[in-house]
Amino acid sequence: MTTPTYDAGFGSADDPTSDFVPLPMDFTGTDWPDASAYAEDVADVLGARQRAYAGDNDVPGDLRARIADQIRDDYDKLPGLFPAHLHYLYWPEPTRPPVPVFVGFWPVPDSGRAPAERLGKADVEEEFTSEHLGRGTRSLYGVALQPDDGDDDAANVAPFLGVVGYHWRAGDTPIDVQLIAMTNELGRLYAALPALDAFARELTVYDGQ
Repeated sequence: MTTPTYDAGFGSADDPTSDFVPLPMDFTGTDWPDASAYAEDVADVLGARQRAYAGDNDVPGDLRARIADQIRDDYDKLPGLFPAHLHYLYWPEPTRPPVPVFVGFWPVPDSGRAPAERLGKADVEEEFTSEHLGRGTRSLYGVALQPDDGDDDAANVAPFLGVVGYHWRAGDTPIDVQLIAMTNELGRLYAALPALDAFARELTVYDGQ
């Protein structure tokens, strides 16, 4: 079975060395019985990291609770939002919302088959090379979403989602590898690009069970 792997540096809730927080979809064999317990542990880690960076006086008193609530909310909303096998949050500043990141991989039964599903026509598409996966593409999208019918302020304005996507067809037995990050805060997406590029370059496909 061809499987992608990426060591995010945040494989356990007590390792604060990465800005990419994985969201495990299956807690079997992990240190956490469920997503709520995982959220509590990650909130401890990110809260401690923020205190080390900013000092106790500059950390909101409700920060830990906000982090845990955000992670629980993401578990409710993110799975199924985009086809993916691995889910992450890019979260360098715990006082601000994270950027959801999705990684998916699919066997290619026919080398002539079109690449994995895209979100639409890219506004910008360019070559993106990874030491592990070779030549691929990086695409930037702007996706207009339907406004919330219950939001009077948004009645005449369609919400706008910024998306950056990476795609490779890689491996001796080809598979499609795709990384997608999305947020409606375009400034945060732009600021995240260097970290997303580095994250994408570390994705590795290997033959394993």
